[in-house]
Amino acid sequence: MRAIILRSMLTACASLLLSPVSFAQTPPVAPPGSVTLPLVDYDKLVDRAAHPPAPAERPPVAAVVARADLQVRVSAAGVHGTATLQGEVLSEGRVRVPLVDRTPTIALLDAQQAGAPVPIVTEGGTMSAILSGRGPFTLTLAFGSDVTSEPGRASALLPAMWAGTVRATIEAPGDNADVRVAEALIGSRSSSAGKTVVEVTLQPRVLSLVYWSSREQAVRTLREARLVTDVKTLVTVAEADLRLASLFDVNVLQGEPEQLDLQVPDGYEVVSVSGGSVESAGQQQGGRLTLAIRERARQRHQFLVTLERTIAGGIQHADLALPGVQGAQRETGEVAWEAVGTIDLTATEAGPLRRLDVSEVNASLSALARSPLLAAFRYQRRGDERVPVAFDVRRFADAPVLGAAAEDATVTTLVSSEGRALTEFMLRVRNRGQLFLKVGLPKGATLLSAEVEGQPVKPVDAPDGARVPLTRPGFRPAGPYTVSFVYVESGSSFGRKGDAEMKLPRMDLPLEALHWEVFLPERYKVKRFEGDAMPDTWIAPLAAPSSEPFVPHAFRRTGVLRPGQLGGVAIDTSGAVLPGATVEVVQGSYRQSQVTTGRGEFLFSGVPSGPVTITVELMGFRPFTTVLPGAGVSVEVPLQVAGVQESVRVMAQQPGAAGTAAFLAPSQNVVNLQQRVSGVLPVRIDVPRNGQSFRFVRPLVLDEETALRFEYKMR
Repeated sequence: MRAIILRSMLTACASLLLSPVSFAQTPPVAPPGSVTLPLVDYDKLVDRAAHPPAPAERPPVAAVVARADLQVRVSAAGVHGTATLQGEVLSEGRVRVPLVDRTPTIALLDAQQAGAPVPIVTEGGTMSAILSGRGPFTLTLAFGSDVTSEPGRASALLPAMWAGTVRATIEAPGDNADVRVAEALIGSRSSSAGKTVVEVTLQPRVLSLVYWSSREQAVRTLREARLVTDVKTLVTVAEADLRLASLFDVNVLQGEPEQLDLQVPDGYEVVSVSGGSVESAGQQQGGRLTLAIRERARQRHQFLVTLERTIAGGIQHADLALPGVQGAQRETGEVAWEAVGTIDLTATEAGPLRRLDVSEVNASLSALARSPLLAAFRYQRRGDERVPVAFDVRRFADAPVLGAAAEDATVTTLVSSEGRALTEFMLRVRNRGQLFLKVGLPKGATLLSAEVEGQPVKPVDAPDGARVPLTRPGFRPAGPYTVSFVYVESGSSFGRKGDAEMKLPRMDLPLEALHWEVFLPERYKVKRFEGDAMPDTWIAPLAAPSSEPFVPHAFRRTGVLRPGQLGGVAIDTSGAVLPGATVEVVQGSYRQSQVTTGRGEFLFSGVPSGPVTITVELMGFRPFTTVLPGAGVSVEVPLQVAGVQESVRVMAQQPGAAGTAAFLAPSQNVVNLQQRVSGVLPVRIDVPRNGQSFRFVRPLVLDEETALRFEYKMR
C-alpha cells in the first residue's frame, strides 16, 4: 500500500516539472511620468537631501597687501623712490585694493603690474588699484616727495603704505651722513663711495619723516694727525698655532684721522676687529691693516685686534714683530705670554723690551688671559720702529693624575665552619672624577650589594672584574665619603685540622691603610698567621693620638676645639672606632644627642659653659657616663664589651713569620655585619654568633691582593 502511494506522488511531481506553465511573475508596468531608479541611487539621493553641502565661506576681505619694499633716494632736489607691493586677491571679479594714503606733499608717479599700467582710483583719502581675478599679485609704484630745508638739516615724508610689513632702504649723499627716520626702527647703517645707506622698518599706514644732515662740506686744509698710543698684547702658545690679542688705546693730540694703519706681523691672519669707533677693517696687505674710523671728532679710540698663525709640526721657536700703529709719535706697550698645556718658555730682553714681573701686568691685559702668565715685558718705541720678539718653547708631556684615592679601608670578614666567607669593604674615598671602582674578586666570589654614602647603588660585571660605582645621581661630594660593598665566597669546609688561606680583592684605587678584621668560629684554635698583612698590635702605639700608654675604660682628652664645641671619637678596648654609637650631652637645659659617624666621630656646637655630662651607648657595649668640667675639648671614649670577659692570648711564632695575632673581642663591625646577614643581605650563610676576632693592618695597598694564611685545629 505504501509503495502505491509513493509512486503516485512521484508521478504528480514529474508532471508539474514538465508542465509548460511558468510560475515567474511579470514586473509591474510603471505609470507614465515616473522614473525607475536602482535602490543604491535612491539611497544616495535621500542622503544628499538630508545632508545638503555647506555653502562656500566668503573671504573676510576682498584683497590683502602682505608686504611693501621701498627704495628711497634723497637729495637736495627732492625724494624719489619705488615701492614693490606683494599681496593676494581673495574674491572673484573686479576688486578695489587699497595701496597708499593720499598726501599733498607726496605724488604717485606711476603704477604697473607685470609691465602694464594699473588703474588707480581715489576715495576718502586712500588711493586704490582695481585688480581682476583671484590669486597673488605684485605691483610697482613710483612716487616723489618735496624736501623741506632747514638750517643744517633737510627732511621729507615717506608714503603711508597699506601693507602688513613695510621696509625701506634709504640712500643719502655723503659719507657717514646723519640719517634718521621718525616712527621707524633702524636695522643697519653703512657708508661707502660717498653715500650712506640705511635700512629701516616703517609702521604700516603711518607717515614717516626722514631727515638728514645737509651741511655743505667746505673745502679745508686737513691738519696732520698726531697720535700717542698704548698697546697691550697677549701671546697665546697652543699646540700648533700662535694667537695674538692686541688691545689698542689711541689718543689723538691733533687732527681728525679718517683711518688708522696698523703694523701686523707677517704671516698672521686677522681673526676679528672690534671697537666702538671702528667702522670697518680693510684688507690686510704687506704687513698693514687699515681701519676706517666712524667718529673722527673723537679724541680717543679703543679697539681689540685678534691675529692667528698656524705652525706645522708644533712650536719650538718663534720670531714676530709686535703690532703697532703707524705714524704714532710715541707708543708704549706690554706683552705677556700664556700657554695651552705645560711648557717651558724662554724669552730674552732685546731692543726696547724690558722684563716685567707677571704680577705687575696691566689689569686689562691680565683679563685677556685664560691661563697663568708665563712671562711679560714692557717697551716704548718712537715713530715706526719695529719691536721684535723671539722666544723658545719646550713642551712637556702631561703626566697622569690620580682620579681617586681611599684614605682608609675597613674590612670585616665572617667565616663559617663550612668555609664560606662573607666580607664587607668600607672605603673612605676622596674622588676627583673617577666613576667606577674596579674590583677583582677572588675566584668563586659573588658581589651582593654596594652603597655610596649609605644609599644603594647597582654594580656591574665586566670581563676583567666587577665595577662598583663611586658616585650616584644627585650626589655631589665636596670631601671624603663612604663607599662600601659586600661579597660572599665559597670555600672548603674546615676539617679537624689543616691550613687555610684568605684573600682580599685587588682594586684600582690606592689605599692609604687597610684594616682587616677576621671573625672565625670559636670551635677552632688558630695559630701561625702569615701573609701580606701584619697584626694591628704592631702599629697601635704609633697610631695612638698621644705618646701616653693606652688606659682602658678611661676618658681621655685628645685635643682643643673652639669655645662651645665638644667632640671626639668612640672606640672599643682595642682602639678600633665604633660607628653608630649614641652620644648624649647634657648641661642644664641644654640636651643634644648624635650618632657617631663611620669613623666613630661626634661633634656638638653651642654647648653652654659649666660642667657637662656626656653619655655614650652602643648595643653590645656597656654604657659610659662621665662629667667634664666644660666644653672646648676633643675627647676619646673607650667602651667595654658587655658580658664578655677580656682575655689576651699570645700566639707563638717562628722566626720569619708574618707576625703574631692576638685573640680580641668582636668589634661593632662584626655585630653590624651579623645583623645584615640575618635581615638585609639576600644570602643564606651560617655565620657563627660566637667566635674569635683577629685584626690585621696593611699600609699603602696599590692594585694588589692581600692574602692571609693560618693553621687551625679543632678544640
